[in-house]
Amino acid sequence: MTGTEEAPKKIQKLTFTNDSKADLVFNLNINGPFEIVKTKTNSGATHPLSNQNDGKTPKGTVGKTKVETMFCLQPLKIVEVHVKFMAPPPSDTTDWPMTIRNERNGELIAYFSNGD
Repeated sequence: MTGTEEAPKKIQKLTFTNDSKADLVFNLNINGPFEIVKTKTNSGATHPLSNQNDGKTPKGTVGKTKVETMFCLQPLKIVEVHVKFMAPPPSDTTDWPMTIRNERNGELIAYFSNGD
């Protein structure tokens, strides 16, 4: 059931911190019934292929058409990622069979510039 205390939140906030002494250049991808709906960072650097600082949008903000998923995270800086669960309609018995537990799995993947 949606809207009950047992139901998971539709949007979850994840925070990633660069604890190393070097810049981390990476992009994020997500799989499963989830989508990245918002990102923000306090890093002053931008990803070499990013259009984050295009002169129209202030740094660290998200445009209305596309969520930024490419980052150059400086040491001791953070990236905040808001992930939304794309739940099927509660009345859909195919997606929500009458079982005690129904798990939905996905993954948030970070592709680093060094190939990791």
